[in-house]
Amino acid sequence: MFGLGPCDHKEICAMCQYKMRVKQNNNCCAICKANNPEVIITDEKDKTFCEYNLDECVEYTQGSLFFPTDAQRHRFEMLICNRCPFPECADSGKTFKEPLQYKKHLTERHQKYLCDI
Repeated sequence: MFGLGPCDHKEICAMCQYKMRVKQNNNCCAICKANNPEVIITDEKDKTFCEYNLDECVEYTQGSLFFPTDAQRHRFEMLICNRCPFPECADSGKTFKEPLQYKKHLTERHQKYLCDI
């Protein structure tokens, strides 16, 4: 999952977007520094920001973050809470106390990195 703003840069992972927008109160693109009043958290790399209708997206409670579906919002919330987002996993929903444990779980169990999800 990554954050997609009006500048259409797709290189910023969802976690980084969340940290920048919610924790640091920074709405600028990390690549071009353009002000992005809204950001869509998605995994659809073939779409541009303009192809989404914000009125049809699910809005997150903070940071002017939007999701194309409620399922993507849920997966994102699992990520920021250090919970395994994969329902087929035996540890699905488990909260990892340390971010490094969470990253290790994602890498070893699912062959995923936070920027891949």
